[in-house]
Amino acid sequence: MVGLRRAFTLIELLVVIAIIAILAAILFPVFASARERARASACANNLKQMSTAFHMYFEDWDGVFQPCEGWIPLGASYGWINDIRAYNKTLGIWKCPSSNVNIAYTTGGGAASYPPGFYHWGEASISDVKNPDKFIQFCECIGSGTIPFDPNARPFNPNSNRIQAPETGDADATADSQADGQVYHDANGNWVSSLDKSVPIAMLEGRVRQWELHFPGRHSGGNNIVFLDGHVKWFKDWKWGEMTMRRKGPYPKGDRRNRAGVDFPEE
Repeated sequence: MVGLRRAFTLIELLVVIAIIAILAAILFPVFASARERARASACANNLKQMSTAFHMYFEDWDGVFQPCEGWIPLGASYGWINDIRAYNKTLGIWKCPSSNVNIAYTTGGGAASYPPGFYHWGEASISDVKNPDKFIQFCECIGSGTIPFDPNARPFNPNSNRIQAPETGDADATADSQADGQVYHDANGNWVSSLDKSVPIAMLEGRVRQWELHFPGRHSGGNNIVFLDGHVKWFKDWKWGEMTMRRKGPYPKGDRRNRAGVDFPEE
């Protein structure tokens, strides 16, 4: 005689469900953290590729920094993201995988050449930089571009005569008016004094201060930064003495020479 199978009791089913829920609560954050680490690594790789491409640019232009030319759409014949395509044609190099905007990177304030009198920066070359290992070449920024790219326009269709709409983002993003340490913003994009008063970057994306470095950033609250010597590093906050946008910096916190767009002579 075949015996009857014993069914699970309600209590046993509830215990199994509870165990599954506990395991899910433990493992889901682990998976999410691993996914974010992978995105942060991809973002760092984007910045490394940008730096490498522009060092090739410097070789062709006697070390002179690329010009800052205003708000330029992707696919135009100028703007630093468009310039980079002569040396690296990777599509999407300008987008951080953790961002909600199309263009998520900017140059450091001093890492570009400017027309005379424009924020007092002027033209410069890499030989003007005092500390290449601390000088910000490219970094993550609040970012711009909230509508999809047109796949039938340049650069996605190189045979097209059309460029992307300006609303797809700024292909010449440059932190030209940002001072060292001035990296915190409220929900309206106004500068605030410290990290604890600053809002998450997702609240600002595509709206205000689009070209500026901002903390807290996209990757576990931090940002990737590539320095002029080519090394990339993740930072949770601005680190005085370890990074600068000033060609002749970095200077201590509170030093008047940290003002945006100004290179003071050596003193």
